[in-house]
Amino acid sequence: MAKLTKEPNNFLPKVRFLKTKNFSNVDSRRSIYGIAGDLGFSLQIRQIKVIEFTKESKKKKMVVGNHRHFGESGQWEVIVVLGTGVKPVFQFRYRNYKGPIKEKILKAGDVVLIPPGCSLALVALQNDAKLIEISNQEYSKMNYMDDNLFG
Repeated sequence: MAKLTKEPNNFLPKVRFLKTKNFSNVDSRRSIYGIAGDLGFSLQIRQIKVIEFTKESKKKKMVVGNHRHFGESGQWEVIVVLGTGVKPVFQFRYRNYKGPIKEKILKAGDVVLIPPGCSLALVALQNDAKLIEISNQEYSKMNYMDDNLFG
């Protein structure tokens, strides 16, 4: 199992994608959405965010993210796409360390590991798209720089 920590200077980080089993349970009291399975990593968690995208965000194709964490920051991010079904939820663009911009469509249950030195950006493809973002560090402007992946 890979441990997500600060990597040595010669490490060339790459964004990794994992597919998990997504599940849901909805009744008159509440809605539960989650993932299950071996994610193949451990992470000391310092921050967890639930991000809900608005209908306006989808309609206007608003970009969220568009940044990278400096390699020296040691900051990882893990994105977990919530929901049900097999429809595309997010258009995800990323850049591995010093690499070209790449794109992947994310669906419910997808997990993305973004190591320090890699960039990320998302556009919602569904109304009320939701994700969980987990990080090993608390938010700090000192840890990241803008990177316009949707030009």
